[in-house]
Amino acid sequence: MSKSLQFARALFGDDSIVALAEWAGPHGDMGVYHSKGTRYIYLLVFIQAQNLHYTHQYPDVAMTLALRDAEIIAAFAGAQEIVA
Repeated sequence: MSKSLQFARALFGDDSIVALAEWAGPHGDMGVYHSKGTRYIYLLVFIQAQNLHYTHQYPDVAMTLALRDAEIIAAFAGAQEIVA
């Protein structure tokens, strides 16, 4: 389990969260996560140097939109997708 997934589960208090896609960049990590419990998709960006995080929530029917948004942010940030 990645640190970002652990952080997302702790942040939302939800152990049903699973990673759909994750990225690592020079300034932090980000991922798109699905909560089976609440049926939401979360986009989570964590900037390590500033100990700062940003989240955005989508209904689970908007998975394609959430993944597209994350890919755009990752490309801008120079992050690479983590393939497990």
